[in-house]
Amino acid sequence: MDLITVTNGLFDQPDLVWVLFGFFAGGLVKGVIGLGMPFIAIPVIASVSDVPTAVGIVAAPSILPNIMQLWVYRMHMERPLTIALICIATLIGTAVGVHLLVQIDKQLINQLLGLLLLTYIATRVLNLQPRLSPLRGAQLAFPTGILSGILGGMTGISAPITLTYLLSLRLKKYGFIFFASAFFATIGSAQAIFYINANLITFQTAAISCFALIPIFLGMKIGGFAVRFISESFFEKIIFGVLTILAVKFTIF
Repeated sequence: MDLITVTNGLFDQPDLVWVLFGFFAGGLVKGVIGLGMPFIAIPVIASVSDVPTAVGIVAAPSILPNIMQLWVYRMHMERPLTIALICIATLIGTAVGVHLLVQIDKQLINQLLGLLLLTYIATRVLNLQPRLSPLRGAQLAFPTGILSGILGGMTGISAPITLTYLLSLRLKKYGFIFFASAFFATIGSAQAIFYINANLITFQTAAISCFALIPIFLGMKIGGFAVRFISESFFEKIIFGVLTILAVKFTIF
């Protein structure tokens, strides 16, 4: 059974190409900076479908790459209590977010996704990243996890909250990747479970998710190689340009 057959009626062939490109681009970003696959894939896929379909497709493929990174960077774990608090809270927040997703109008969800993208871009461009002490970071872990889970459950994207929080912790590079992988593996698993319960993941979307691992890992491999030759700042400028266009599209149209 091929991908075109199982996705018949959900995507036509040109749209399916965009779906696979979204996963490849997300894997490329993850290979360069260690995270960000859903943040790229969901807007691209939602541009040819809708947000509920996109988040249903992207949830499961985000789990395995993050589990792999957890294993690779397991010796660099920092602040285990803070990680545990944010992961537990994320499970609760995701359940709330998925409930809201099935209740709210799709167009409103699209506009919310656009606003989240613009917010994230603004925080990075303006470098709005506070510094949190280990104690303050632990105190804010639970509310951050709740809010991130709600946003992630509704739109599939929690980066405006999650990454701002993670960057404010000022972790070492590999400690940051481990922390981020633990969070995204948790929210990806929660999304998959709650999306299945809400019928947002069907046989067709599950089939696409399985096929998606191929372009994701290909993108990660190429990204890991490319980072030796291009700077992360240059790469981020390209990402921000694409995300800005998508954000404006979701917010206005």
